[in-house]
Amino acid sequence: MDKEWISTERLDYNATTNTFVGEASDLGIKNFGKSYVIWNPKTKGSSYLNFVKHDTCTSGDIIGARYESHQGYKLLIIND
Repeated sequence: MDKEWISTERLDYNATTNTFVGEASDLGIKNFGKSYVIWNPKTKGSSYLNFVKHDTCTSGDIIGARYESHQGYKLLIIND
């Protein structure tokens, strides 16, 4: 899978945890990628984030995927 780009305008941001959050259905994501690039159209800045882990429920279903960048940014994609 090629890198997918996600605009920060489509994500919520928690400054305390430095985490961007979005729902898979809102982002058009059907299968979680190995990496994503988030970009801010206002600042023209971007950050490359690599897969860290899946969050699962007790039944083993994937409820989210977590990514991190070397710059300290985090991305949580919720599997809704």
